[in-house]
Amino acid sequence: YSLAYFNDSFSKLYNNGFPTSFAGLTLNFPIFTGGKRLQNLAKARLQVERADLDLVNSRNAINAEYSQAMADYKSNYNNWKVLAENVTLAQDVYKVVDLQYREGIKTYLDVIVSQADLRTAELNYYNALFQVLSSKIDVQRALGILPIQQ
Repeated sequence: YSLAYFNDSFSKLYNNGFPTSFAGLTLNFPIFTGGKRLQNLAKARLQVERADLDLVNSRNAINAEYSQAMADYKSNYNNWKVLAENVTLAQDVYKVVDLQYREGIKTYLDVIVSQADLRTAELNYYNALFQVLSSKIDVQRALGILPIQQ
């Protein structure tokens, strides 16, 4: 706010003062931003596409893990069944050799060998059982049904 003095004659210049005031308004809007908005949109679109690809990749990894776990489980299960039959056969052989030893047909060494074979078959059976149970846990983990304690 101020006073403005106007007059035609220099001697009467300060006789009449007229009040004046100024008000200002500034407008600021971008005319060209260098394509920043378009770059942000493209970046967001690429981030969404990357998230979709990560989701597909995770699904594929889970499916591969499940397929591998099931293949291992089936293989170990079949091996366990075969070794269970081997234990039964080794028990039968041991019984026959022991009976033949008692009748005097076989030597004691044959009894010891058949007994060692029986123990080996049983040990292999228990190892196969452990493998079956371990692969079952892997299948449950791949399915996400294995309870996890924290």
